[in-house]
Amino acid sequence: MLICITAIWHFRSHCILFILRTIMTIKVLHISLLVLAFSSCVSTLSAPATNKIEARDEFFATHTIPRLRIHLDADALAALRNKFREYTKATVTEGTNTWQEVGIHMKGQYGTFQGIDGKPSLTLNFDKYIKGQRFHGLDKLHLNNSVQDPSYLCEIVGRQMFEAAGVPVARASHARVELNGRDLGLFVLIEGFDRKFLKRHFGNADGNLYDSGFRHDITDPLKKGSGKGPDDHSDLVALAAAAGEQDHAERLRKLSTLLDLDRFYTMLALESLIRHHDGYSMGINNFWVYQHPATGKATFMPHGMDQLFFEPRAGLLPSLSGMLSKAVLETQPGRREFRSRGVALYTNLFPFLSNRVETAWADIRPALADLNEKTRFHANESGTNLLYRIQERTTHLARSVFRMPETPEFNVQGVARLTNCKRHRWHHWMIGS
Repeated sequence: MLICITAIWHFRSHCILFILRTIMTIKVLHISLLVLAFSSCVSTLSAPATNKIEARDEFFATHTIPRLRIHLDADALAALRNKFREYTKATVTEGTNTWQEVGIHMKGQYGTFQGIDGKPSLTLNFDKYIKGQRFHGLDKLHLNNSVQDPSYLCEIVGRQMFEAAGVPVARASHARVELNGRDLGLFVLIEGFDRKFLKRHFGNADGNLYDSGFRHDITDPLKKGSGKGPDDHSDLVALAAAAGEQDHAERLRKLSTLLDLDRFYTMLALESLIRHHDGYSMGINNFWVYQHPATGKATFMPHGMDQLFFEPRAGLLPSLSGMLSKAVLETQPGRREFRSRGVALYTNLFPFLSNRVETAWADIRPALADLNEKTRFHANESGTNLLYRIQERTTHLARSVFRMPETPEFNVQGVARLTNCKRHRWHHWMIGS
């Protein structure tokens, strides 16, 4: 009798389990079909027609270091000597590929500019004269001589950090450059602010794009690089007027309608953390502004990051020069958000910073090995110094700015010796004294 009851019980249990599994299978299948259907709808609505990786994305992801041979005829050379900021035509070759009638002009400011017979920084515009002509998917690129950063690493690492933080920034790689048969050595290659760049970051390329030029703020007539908006700088005039509002609460409210404040806080905090002293907040330099036509908000984008992590023992709140930087950080809510953003960026980005430098350094070592001994020596010395400055900055921020606790060192008995202990008022309150 007991055996029969046990058998019936086991049979009933198996039946119940079978039914439950069947129901769960049907539900999972039903949910999977719903997810699949939803995914199909989403991909139909928002995904591009092809899964093909953009050529420019692949170029920067693989950190390709092309060898560019630039040829200028006598007329082009004369043009760059007389009017070096104006476009002339060049022929560019990479391996078996040749691009004709590439727009070229010289670039750079005080400290970086060199003449055509030196190691000039250059802008190459591949579709300036031949529409649709591209270099690895790029309409335009910049070749920076990196004379102020012999390590060739600051631009790479700085831009990676801003991109990781969600601030739109042009990507960087490297190139080996020859000019009329003369080997100019290694350059930092930087993505141009073209329509594809704007679409990638904003989904719309029709807004006004402004170039700061050399030490110009938004109250100056910034050069309009592109855009279908008004040519009277009325968008920047409105932004400057909001920054001049005397009431702090009203100032932030007005700025929030005209400025992408979230990204602006991030940019300010990160410029301070990495000591980008030649950027907008501290130097009123090396920035672009994009005026989004749909939101009506301006987004600031950093540029020119060849000098980073100097003054590693500086505080978090820097000496401010930019009008908008002052306008935001003069307010108590602005300073509070700035510090909060600084803590978050430090926590999320700085633990991986040395690894970023080492990876970028490993990428260019084969290219450096092919250069002369003096260049290799300066590159290695500068790279080592950059790592030292980063370590010093990281330690200073943790101990003196954010007051983060140090990781204790334990002895073989598992006991840690506490150092720098202080009695605080809250200690007496807790013990009732």
